[in-house]
Amino acid sequence: SYKCTGLSHITLSESTTEICYGAFYDCANLTSVSIPVSVTTIEYMAFGNCANLTKVYCKALTPPALGVNAFSLCSSLQTVYVPASAVDAYNNADGWKDFQIVVE
Repeated sequence: SYKCTGLSHITLSESTTEICYGAFYDCANLTSVSIPVSVTTIEYMAFGNCANLTKVYCKALTPPALGVNAFSLCSSLQTVYVPASAVDAYNNADGWKDFQIVVE
């Protein structure tokens, strides 16, 4: 999916546990991604340079560990949607606290 221009939305499988290094790097038309409960790690630059990414829906109650620059250069990304019971956890988690955390 690296440098993919055909993706606008990604809903990852419930069997996904990790989003690897650069997996969706530079996907120019990606606007939203839905990350399932099963994801525990989002590695370095996984969504780097996705300039049109505006919405991340993260279903996990425990914020996945973020690699350095996991969402680097995502200039349009400001809001992450999470379960209501997880808002405080995301607001206090490294990397996640840089975004506006909103109840999904």
